[in-house]
Amino acid sequence: WWDRAETVFALDTTKPPFDDIRVRRAMQQALDLETINNTYFSGAANVTPQGAVGDQIAGYHIPFDQWPEEVKKGYMYDPEGAKRLLQEADYPDGFETTLYSWAASPDSVHDYIALAVEYWKAIGVEVEVFRGDRSTMMNHVTERTWEGLQATVGGWNRDATWTIRNRGHSTSMWNLPGIKAPELDALIEAAEAATTIDEQMMHARQADMFLIEQQGYVWGPHAAKFNVAQPWIMGYNGEVQLGSMDRLVIFSRLWIDQALKQEMGN
Repeated sequence: WWDRAETVFALDTTKPPFDDIRVRRAMQQALDLETINNTYFSGAANVTPQGAVGDQIAGYHIPFDQWPEEVKKGYMYDPEGAKRLLQEADYPDGFETTLYSWAASPDSVHDYIALAVEYWKAIGVEVEVFRGDRSTMMNHVTERTWEGLQATVGGWNRDATWTIRNRGHSTSMWNLPGIKAPELDALIEAAEAATTIDEQMMHARQADMFLIEQQGYVWGPHAAKFNVAQPWIMGYNGEVQLGSMDRLVIFSRLWIDQALKQEMGN
């Protein structure tokens, strides 16, 4: 299964330097996700860029290979191109910023953040990492007292209309980039009001692509994790958690195959 931990970074588009899309592009182009995947994640991560909607939600997103070529370029590793973008945006010597991260995130997330910081340093961007507990981070979100970058989640493989409202609507506190666009709000609301699946999918795809084009988020790897279960536990299909949120599994649907257990010497 894919880790939904905070390996995507929201950029505060309401203030410099990230109010300039060229700077946002540069932050993405600075990251060599393929190398990070093949080394740190042993090739087990999904580094194909996505929007807010995950690539497992068929019909509600546009796959990366179908993105416009110009949009694709903004998500490809190109450190020299990133430096040129910073120069064009009047940051020839780079700049300093802060990345807010959740202290309770897995160690793999904090290690990935450390790698990203080094890649950004290579293009002249100095990033200081602030690790806050849940209460502190929630206060930063609800009161919008953070600026710079914030570690978050992207490519949600769950209800698409919920996801795009959560990540893109102007009234959502989880619209971390702070994108305020009437046309985006209209697409999200049209997806929610749709009376057919095809209509809903169309509006959701358009809204998700709008977010992708704005590059308010720096895409990061969805790292693979692995669950281990005894083969005699029946009714279990690798769910991440039992009896929690959208991963609800009724415990009464699980049972032990006693015959198989004995046959295997247990």
